[in-house]
Amino acid sequence: MSEKKYYSRSPEEWKKIDEEKRRAYLQRSQQLRRRAYTFLLINLFVVVVIILGYFIFKSFPRPQQSYIAFSGSLSFQLIMGKSEDYYPDEAIDVKIKAINDSKKTVALKIKGFSMKIFSETNDIVYKFNYNGTVEKNIESYQSVLIFSLKHERELKLSPGTYRIDTEIILDKKNIRLQRTFNVKEDIFISLSSKDDFFFPGEDSIISIYFTNHSLYNGVLQLNSMKFSIDSKFLDIPMEKKIFSISEGERVKIIDIKFKAPKEKGAHPVKVETTFLMGKEIRNFSAQKNIVVASKDDLSSLKNLRIITDSVIVTPIGSEIKFKVFLANDSSKDKFLILNRFFLQISKASVDFYKYDISQSFKLMVPAYSKRMIFDTESWQKLIFNEEGKYNVEIVVYTNKGVIKHNYQILVH
Repeated sequence: MSEKKYYSRSPEEWKKIDEEKRRAYLQRSQQLRRRAYTFLLINLFVVVVIILGYFIFKSFPRPQQSYIAFSGSLSFQLIMGKSEDYYPDEAIDVKIKAINDSKKTVALKIKGFSMKIFSETNDIVYKFNYNGTVEKNIESYQSVLIFSLKHERELKLSPGTYRIDTEIILDKKNIRLQRTFNVKEDIFISLSSKDDFFFPGEDSIISIYFTNHSLYNGVLQLNSMKFSIDSKFLDIPMEKKIFSISEGERVKIIDIKFKAPKEKGAHPVKVETTFLMGKEIRNFSAQKNIVVASKDDLSSLKNLRIITDSVIVTPIGSEIKFKVFLANDSSKDKFLILNRFFLQISKASVDFYKYDISQSFKLMVPAYSKRMIFDTESWQKLIFNEEGKYNVEIVVYTNKGVIKHNYQILVH
């Protein structure tokens, strides 16, 4: 009998191939199961670590600072109005706040409060005591003001280091807060100009101001002055001048007239002065960079906008303070001439506050930055004694056109 011939593979060969495929499939399946199992173990390990870390973190004591204390879910803070030192002519600003750090409303009950401020020699320079009971519910993640020194008294202090001791008497615990601060004297001169930049070679003015953050009250006499641009001294006519100055006062000493450099860019300006203060001779110096730009550098209004730091909701009877800025959203400095500034606050077509000034000066807004152009504190107090929506309209007139900004303030 002749031998059978197969045109592909024999049954034995196909069986062998199927066995190899089956073994490869089982091996691959086992590898995938081991990988999935390993991945599951890793995930479970990470979850366990996170849960353990959470409970371990909660078990650690909260960080302690002498001006922060805790009672349950409430934290109590002694807050200074300034992060830096105070001057003798500045009123000390101290606030005590209670903050609810929980998701639920917390009842606060204060049975007494006291504050003392001590000098370096441990003398009491200020004290306040309240022995009554105050109760207040504090909403979740909200705070209440317990005490404000500025509301009680305008306290100004002589130079030195001072310590604040505060005690808050609660139902089950007394909270003690403590903080130190410094009061220091500082007397200096500064340079200021109306314009942010100058055209090449134009007649320009820089003013020298004398600031007295000290206890000195008396006569101030300018004896000598040197003025330089790019380290080259200029011949500036000067007469000896006598001024009266008080603590906390800032006075203009002199206007320096000069021609701006012809080269564009930043140029260092420096002034050196000698003053007679009472019987003491004092030397002061100041410096700044002035910028020279040509008329070809005057910019378009593209990427410029008006912004403010104003609140948009406020309680009735409150005072509002805000600043107005020009913001530059482009990658290049913007050079403009501001010709007029207009601000109007109205309600139901009735004007409550209006400020309109036409005054030309050169303005530079750095790239990706902002430049303040108005501050309500330098104008007047803005107090709203009627409920409702107030419309705020701001218009800036420049050599390249007009920029506008409108928004509303809700008084309730």
